[in-house]
Amino acid sequence: MKLKSIIKKTLLLFFVIFINQCIYSKENYIAGYVIKLNGDTLHGFINYKNWAKNPNKISFKSTLLNEETIYTPMIIKEFGVKDQIYISGIVDFETSSVEYDNISFDPNFTIEKDTIFLQTLIKGDKNLYLYSSKSYGHDQYYFKKDTFELLKYRRFKYLWNYHYNVVDYNIYIQQLRTYMEDCPDIEAKLTNIKYRTDNLIQLYKSYYDCIQSKPIFQKKPDKPTFGFGLFAGVSQTSIEFLSAYPAWEYLVKGKFNQSTNLTTGLFFEVISSKGLQQWSMYNELMYSSYNITGTADDYFSNDIRHHIYNINLAYSYLKMNNLVRFSFPVSKVDLFINGGISNGLVFSETNYQKTESILYGSSTFDEEKAIVDSKKYEFGYLLGFGIKLKKRYSLEYRVELGNGMSPYVNLGSSIFRNFLIASYRF
Repeated sequence: MKLKSIIKKTLLLFFVIFINQCIYSKENYIAGYVIKLNGDTLHGFINYKNWAKNPNKISFKSTLLNEETIYTPMIIKEFGVKDQIYISGIVDFETSSVEYDNISFDPNFTIEKDTIFLQTLIKGDKNLYLYSSKSYGHDQYYFKKDTFELLKYRRFKYLWNYHYNVVDYNIYIQQLRTYMEDCPDIEAKLTNIKYRTDNLIQLYKSYYDCIQSKPIFQKKPDKPTFGFGLFAGVSQTSIEFLSAYPAWEYLVKGKFNQSTNLTTGLFFEVISSKGLQQWSMYNELMYSSYNITGTADDYFSNDIRHHIYNINLAYSYLKMNNLVRFSFPVSKVDLFINGGISNGLVFSETNYQKTESILYGSSTFDEEKAIVDSKKYEFGYLLGFGIKLKKRYSLEYRVELGNGMSPYVNLGSSIFRNFLIASYRF
């Protein structure tokens, strides 16, 4: 089977898996609560998504066997699940963009009003809430007195001396100054405060230290997590040569076997904490090898001139693999897909060719390298998918297309590998 055909089928398989996850990975019910508008608290299970953006509705079940009930911010005032608390409110929000290419020349705030879920970042004497939406240009923050008050921030452009300049309109600094006026030391903290979650939480922490109190609730910061472990598996390797030059015909027309070998190594993963469907950087230090033999015939006539080539190509690599991985829950397991690149260095090589030359029935033998100058470095592309069990064990099928050992412009060498890899996370 040609390498291009294999790769196309693999990509099609990736697409099918991705569509399936969109259809079937919608449920992840864990313990939570809902507070209705009349103050009644319902305990049950919420379809938890570790939302990267504020949800506009949630699915709730009083027991896992019950039918789901959909709640919007119009019909409940609060819900909590895991370490997240959301409250509903009628709020103002700024709709202008803060991205440079889309910044307006109008310095006035563009305010709209809606009933939404706000994420609680800090709850206590002074509160801080977050609204993050796909529809608007930036995260927006609120505190609450009698009603929710938007901490106002926007950017606008103006033209000066034929150059565009950007102004940060930081109304929120004066709002916070007034809100925290019972702390005389807060003024110094406001000087360089940025309109960001980490900066604002640090400001609130300083405020609570100042008044010698503690918040009732504080959202844990979203930080990447790390994982590392071991993996082992098997690889199946095939080789293909491409060239229009007659000198390489014995390689292009050669019939090569597939090589099955063991592979092993270490992995280190950096996992994004935001969103139930997680992105991560997955890095491996891998040992990989193959041992391929092949034959080729080149003859003018069996009785007059005939060459038989016996070729052995065996390489061992130490590889650094770097992949981007996307994981998503399905029932009690996680599925994942990943893709990336491979950089391999050769530390063991067999590059051998034995040629039998038959001339008028008489045979002579020559031994030499199959490829005179072979590369010591291989670059490749990786695609894979797999399943994670109990967060520690995983099984992956992966394909790799490498550029082989040929250093010559007029001789292309393609290495295609199939991997079946099992891993254990510490």
